[in-house]
Amino acid sequence: MKKILLITAAVLLLLFLGIHYWKTHSKRSITKIKKTSAHLAKDSISEKQRTMEFWELYNQASRLRVAGKPQRAKHKYEKAVKLNPDHRGTLYYLGNIYLRDREYQKAEKDWLKLIKVNPKSARAASQLGNLFFCADSSNPLYQPGRARKFYERASTLNREETGPLLELAKVNLVLGQYDRAKENLEDITVTNFQSYKAYYLLGYLYWRDSNQDKEERFYRKAKKIFDGEYSDEAVAGEGATKSGNAPLLADNTNCDRISFFVDSHLAKRLPKVQSDYRELHQLIMDLAQKHQ
Repeated sequence: MKKILLITAAVLLLLFLGIHYWKTHSKRSITKIKKTSAHLAKDSISEKQRTMEFWELYNQASRLRVAGKPQRAKHKYEKAVKLNPDHRGTLYYLGNIYLRDREYQKAEKDWLKLIKVNPKSARAASQLGNLFFCADSSNPLYQPGRARKFYERASTLNREETGPLLELAKVNLVLGQYDRAKENLEDITVTNFQSYKAYYLLGYLYWRDSNQDKEERFYRKAKKIFDGEYSDEAVAGEGATKSGNAPLLADNTNCDRISFFVDSHLAKRLPKVQSDYRELHQLIMDLAQKHQ
């Protein structure tokens, strides 16, 4: 009888301990689940708020950029990129403003990040080319050889635009790759017969070859296009972008010195073919010397 009672007591004790453990464990599990759910809900709300804040800043920055207020836009973009470091539009436009403000290393950082995020970004490759071909005296990143690689990449990624191909031709002129430059320029004129810069630079190459007939012919064609005598087609791929969307560049006089030279000389009333090309030749030699 005693043995039965002891066994019964032991069973009841084990049952009691089991029930107690189950209740305690269940409470802890429920508490843990509640805490986890609350934490996830909080994270969800936090991420939602983060996303909403990013888009608010990005849209504000874009409106300011389009309105021609790059400094205020930069402040908003810098806040936005902290919330979303991989956003393509933010990286691209912030890099544009940095280039405009001569903050070259910052522009390089953003565009290299954009290339990493989106290897097929033709506009990032083109802007990196502009950065490394910017001849501004305060730009420590002037590297025409490196610029050529990015222009080649941009041209391959976007064959519809002739802008990168024109820049590639200018880089090849500076690097002394005249045959390549001529090939680039001739390719442009096949698809974009309104590219006055391509014709002007082709005229320069014929000037180098002492081909006076073609030198003057291409020069005068560039002049006519520049003056608007061929107005039936828009000049594509040479900065003709919608308002507010064009890349913001540093001072064109110091950065893209070849384009500035072409525009300023074609703007003159009376053309001086020989003297203009002699001056252009000296400029190209100076840029080549700066590279060395």
